[in-house]
Amino acid sequence: MPHRTARPRSIRRPIRRRGAVRTAARNLVVGAVVAALGLLGSPALADTSSGPSSSTPTSTVLRPVMLVMDYSGSMLTKDADAAGTTTRLRAAQDAVKALIDRVPDNGQLGLTVYGTTSAKSCQDITTVQPLAAVDKPALRARIDQLKAVGQTPIGASLLKAAESFQGREGPKSIVLVSDGQETCSRPAACDAARTLATRGIDLTIHTIGFRVSGKAQAELQCIAGATGGTYAAAKDAGQLAEKLSTRTFRAFQGYEVTGTPVTGTAEYQDAPELKPGQYRDQLDAAGTDGPNSKDGTVSYYRLGDAQPGQRLHLAVLQAGQHPVPEAERNKSLAVKVTLEADDGTSCGVSMYTPDNATVRRPVVAYTHTLDSLEKPGATCSHNGSPAIYAKVTRTGARFTGTPLPIELAYWAEPAHDGASPAARATESLKPAAITVRGDAQAVSGAGSFNDATRLEAGRVYRDTVQRDEMRFYRVHIAQGQRLSYRLTSVENEDSQVIGVDAKLFSPVREAVNQSEPTGNYLGFGSTGKHIDLSMRQLVDDANRSGSYGRDQYLAGDYSIVVDGNASTNNAGTDPEFSYELTVQVDGTAQQGGDVVLQGGGGSASEASDGATAAGSPTGTDASVAASSTPAAQGDAGSGAARSATNAGIPWLAGALGVVLLIGGGIWWAAARSRRSGDHTG
Repeated sequence: MPHRTARPRSIRRPIRRRGAVRTAARNLVVGAVVAALGLLGSPALADTSSGPSSSTPTSTVLRPVMLVMDYSGSMLTKDADAAGTTTRLRAAQDAVKALIDRVPDNGQLGLTVYGTTSAKSCQDITTVQPLAAVDKPALRARIDQLKAVGQTPIGASLLKAAESFQGREGPKSIVLVSDGQETCSRPAACDAARTLATRGIDLTIHTIGFRVSGKAQAELQCIAGATGGTYAAAKDAGQLAEKLSTRTFRAFQGYEVTGTPVTGTAEYQDAPELKPGQYRDQLDAAGTDGPNSKDGTVSYYRLGDAQPGQRLHLAVLQAGQHPVPEAERNKSLAVKVTLEADDGTSCGVSMYTPDNATVRRPVVAYTHTLDSLEKPGATCSHNGSPAIYAKVTRTGARFTGTPLPIELAYWAEPAHDGASPAARATESLKPAAITVRGDAQAVSGAGSFNDATRLEAGRVYRDTVQRDEMRFYRVHIAQGQRLSYRLTSVENEDSQVIGVDAKLFSPVREAVNQSEPTGNYLGFGSTGKHIDLSMRQLVDDANRSGSYGRDQYLAGDYSIVVDGNASTNNAGTDPEFSYELTVQVDGTAQQGGDVVLQGGGGSASEASDGATAAGSPTGTDASVAASSTPAAQGDAGSGAARSATNAGIPWLAGALGVVLLIGGGIWWAAARSRRSGDHTG
């Protein structure tokens, strides 16, 4: 069956501008809101990139957000513009109203304010908009009526706002805007944030300091840090509008595991049988540090009976946890995966993947069956049983006792015919010389392998990443080609993120060794600093069992992962690290197409809710990428190891012509309607 993938997010986000005037900045933030809404609240844009995979549209849901706005007396100060004529209050009202205009119909947005009715009361806290769909005209009118007269009860306001999330599962955010320090301390602002962080409600608080410094800034940074949120400084009306929309609509992008629910077992005899596909589970208590920990969680899954000549691939991703107390940041988290027979004999390469640097980002362990098992009649069991079991172990002292979700991606590579057009590589290729052409195109990287944003060769893209965040992109690489890319720092002198690094993963999520002549770490600092990275070999099936290129022999979608460092530049005020990503593909694509990796079938429309019985794979929810997630289920014993990718071109051309014809008609009708003044409200 053909590959089926989720349509990647090629969402465009405007480039930040510094010190813009009030009106221009508000227009800019409208664009930023539109782009951010595309990321969090609307279907992804159409994928126009080349490649063999078909696409299926996906959508995500806007995470619920409560705004907490400062209406204390100091908001009447007239210093929100260069002329000294605009009050902080007016700037805040304009920013909130511009944001409201772009909230999608299904967006859950609330508004809590303090200091609007009493000059002295510390209980002057009002929920202006409950957490629900927004009546935009009514809320805009209500905002214009609010007065700034009171105190600054930040701590109590945060607790009040958090009450709106009762009964709501999943990630949620509070965005606090304040121009001053807590004046009531009932409770103290940072104490309130710490209290919310301990409740286990998956709440992140982002803060924006409007013309603050010293103790007020430190307090807002403390609030954000307590829940794993971000702090941003705004010096004028334009920056306030920009930061408010960014914090509201670009919620922190954590990894959301997807796949058919399954429950592994502590003993292999009871393990659920998996067909090639993608699954999700959780690993409970962790253990002591180290790859041979005896007190970690062990979970078994049966991969079925390996067919003659097949190679089985398994990638296990363990997601992180958020928010994260600082005390957990010095503890390790690791996942180990092995393939075993029913008598304990090893059937695959054992992979132990630790993560000692951060706590939010996922860790990925990959393994495949031994080369010797691809010979006719071969088994790894001493008793001749063909059954293979996956043993997944969670170790590490981080979040001991807290269940963490895992994502299991399982592929069956069809039997290999042994023929190869070339000899195995005997050395690594030299790093490619990367050429940068054209202006950068704004793009939004995705939050997981499953919906990684597709990039095209020969283009330059611009994006941002936050602390502890990963941005996922994918590029299709055919047999005879290799991928090179450049990361360039852009305007990061004031970034709170001290740097980023870049990783590359194969179509089966195996970490790829890269040529790194300038290293794989890009620190904050001057614009123009860059790192160059290249695959060490052309993709060539001849290298599947060789010493060079065996981690990059498969043609398909390769995933570039840009990783925001966990450490913080305390002197910075910008929570994002901005970069340009140049993509280059060298070599000549060979005929024959991709190796067809059999996996869980079903398109997004077919897998309506993913709630099928464990062990019966769906299309891995609605966000599966063909070559970076298991492809459509096929005949497990099939020897058809190649699929042509250009057979559908005539059909595609015909369909494109129909789409253009219909689109042209719609455009003509719309233009005619505008000329005649026939508008419908």
